Amino acid sequence: MAESKSTEVQTIQQRIASQVARQAETAQGLRTTGSFISFKNATLKVDGQPIPNNTADVRVLAAIGERTWYAEAFDADEVQIPTCYALDSFSPHPSAKEQQSKSCDDCMWNKWGTAVDSRGNPARGKACREGARLIVIPSNLPIKTAPMYTAKIPVTSLGAITAFSSRVQQSNALSGEFVTTLSCTEDKKSFFKVHLAIKERSTDIDLSILLDKTDQAMKLALTPYPNLDD
Repeated sequence: MAESKSTEVQTIQQRIASQVARQAETAQGLRTTGSFISFKNATLKVDGQPIPNNTADVRVLAAIGERTWYAEAFDADEVQIPTCYALDSFSPHPSAKEQQSKSCDDCMWNKWGTAVDSRGNPARGKACREGARLIVIPSNLPIKTAPMYTAKIPVTSLGAITAFSSRVQQSNALSGEFVTTLSCTEDKKSFFKVHLAIKERSTDIDLSILLDKTDQAMKLALTPYPNLDD
């Protein structure tokens, strides 16, 4: 009897160790593409470090739409990989673990009323979460060598990305030509809002270098989630 309990405890411990290792692998996989900007609790952070005044002057090199669906309840405090997702497309990414539909428009999870909260209870909105991936570099560093940062923008702040992109298009310029202020503020409904405000257009940059950096940024933006089953 004692031996049976000992074996059971060992089995549980092995399962816990396996799960902890998997979580670590997941976190590492999600961070193989560089540094990250977060906005949790309405605080702008770069790789976990708060930025003074919640503002940073950057150059936006890429901005793409992203859709993510999680088979399990989504928890912003946990490292999770979506079961199905789309990047800059209206179709599931080929690398998605379980593609839910041929088209995002026809997907059952892209309908209002399908969302659930972190406890698995019905919630407002869609189960498939819409947002954007933003790739930026610090505006005060040389474009060629400046590190690139990835920021995940929630659906509640997509309006800022759309407005920024529209202004850039009207200027007939590359988004990276502009010094842009990235900021984050508290919001009663959505907890926080991300803002992009064009500060000035640079006239003394090498456009060939900017184009090369923009290509690198787009590749980074389109990097698929890791598949831990491989």
